[in-house]
Amino acid sequence: MVAELRDDATKLHDDSVTLLQALDAGKDADAIKPLSQSMHEDWHMFLEVAWDIVAKDLPTGAGGPRAKPDQESTGVPSPTPMNHAGMTPGAGGMH
Repeated sequence: MVAELRDDATKLHDDSVTLLQALDAGKDADAIKPLSQSMHEDWHMFLEVAWDIVAKDLPTGAGGPRAKPDQESTGVPSPTPMNHAGMTPGAGGMH
């Protein structure tokens, strides 16, 4: 799974550089929109994989998995929280 994360991070990096170069070159927004949309989706997928690696073994109260809104009634925890930053201990939360 770590190799997948590295590959996904490399793709995000490379696509980000391509997007930045297109913006610097003054490319029309319509021309770069498909890459931007693809990167947006790739970022979400990257977060899912990264979160599984980082927090999968944490207990719920320590920033680990918690139920997504559609699973709260079943009590079955989701493998990935809805807001990653809010689930990481000390990251952006109120103390």
